[in-house]
Amino acid sequence: MIYFIQAVSAFLAGLVISKSWNDFRRGKEPLPIFIFWVVAWGLIVVLAFFPFLVDKITLSLGGQIIGMGRVFGIALVFVFYVVYRVYLKSNRVEKQLNEFVRKIALNKRNE
Repeated sequence: MIYFIQAVSAFLAGLVISKSWNDFRRGKEPLPIFIFWVVAWGLIVVLAFFPFLVDKITLSLGGQIIGMGRVFGIALVFVFYVVYRVYLKSNRVEKQLNEFVRKIALNKRNE
């Protein structure tokens, strides 16, 4: 099961990073956002491949080790992927709305 989780997290990280790289190259995404997604997904992959790190972090913060590293790793992968997809959709909707408002303004100006 752990190999499946690692493979899925690596696949999703590769997908997100490549999409973010393409958007950055085309000027659709600024450098800080690109760096954020690369670092965030890099950390997710590290936690997926080394789930015991979650237990160590939990212990250092005063919690108890309960062996939930894998569960939190899975949850983290899917939550971050959903956040990334919502970010993309909101960015696309914002651009479409901006274009629509420009067209309406130009039409009113020409009338």
